[in-house]
Amino acid sequence: MWKIVVFMVMGITADQDIYPLTSNEVDAMVITHYNGKPLDFKTQEKCYAHMWENIEAIKEFASSRFEGKPVRQIICSQQTEI
Repeated sequence: MWKIVVFMVMGITADQDIYPLTSNEVDAMVITHYNGKPLDFKTQEKCYAHMWENIEAIKEFASSRFEGKPVRQIICSQQTEI
C-alpha cells in the first residue's frame, strides 16, 4: 500500500532561533486517515492523484501538528503492513 508522507522544515537547514532542534524531534508524519476513513492507496499514481487534489489541506493539517512549521516536501511512499 502507498501512503502520503509529509516532511517538515526543521533541523540544521532551518533558522535555529525560529525552529530550534531538540534531540527527540520528529520531522515527518504519515497521513493515515481523512474524515475518519483510512488512506491506503493501491498504486503510487492513485496516491499522488489524491495528494495533488488535497495539497493545501494536507499542508494545513501537517503545519497545525508541528506548531505552525512549514512543509518541506510531500511524497507518496510504499508502506509495509506490520
